[in-house]
Amino acid sequence: MNITFPGLLTIVFITLKLLGKIDWSWLLVLSPVLVPIVLKLGIIMFGVLIFTLLGKPYKVFLITSIIGLSIIIFCMYKYTQDLQEMLEGEMEKNIRLLEKLIEGEKDDTTKND
Repeated sequence: MNITFPGLLTIVFITLKLLGKIDWSWLLVLSPVLVPIVLKLGIIMFGVLIFTLLGKPYKVFLITSIIGLSIIIFCMYKYTQDLQEMLEGEMEKNIRLLEKLIEGEKDDTTKND
């Protein structure tokens, strides 16, 4: 049984969500699996639409390829932006937590003196 990286990442995200370690929406938690599925379905549906409208296979292939790649690039760009914003938020939380821990350690050392 082979598990892909997006599948493993989804399992990790679901585990963290259920344990309450992350406060993300379920859409973001399941996004490593959903993004490729949505992209593939979108490209197939768009190809069928273009084929129906034009009826010329070589033009359909060309147009579908160009637009499909554009959609993939746009979706990946948007996905990485959302992921970056999410990670920045998590980093800020961790920095605040570390600052509190450091302040707590300073308070403990001053009490011992």
